[in-house]
Amino acid sequence: MKLSFEKLCDMINDDAKLTELNRVWHYVVKHKLEFTSNQIRFLNDRLNEIGAKVINNEVIKKEEQIDLLMIRIVDGRLVS
Repeated sequence: MKLSFEKLCDMINDDAKLTELNRVWHYVVKHKLEFTSNQIRFLNDRLNEIGAKVINNEVIKKEEQIDLLMIRIVDGRLVS
């Protein structure tokens, strides 16, 4: 099933579960040639707006997994 950029943007919202956000991000990564770098950057910014971040190609919610985030920062594997 092909998802439009607009549909992906709609899927990244405050009510989305982590599994849904990861599904969106992995779709973008898998089909990255279908999107411009500006579109990918925009989706990443949308994640930041709702308090989520991509670390090691996985979406985490900052407030839910702060310990995991801190461990990865200390470990030096933080990917922006």
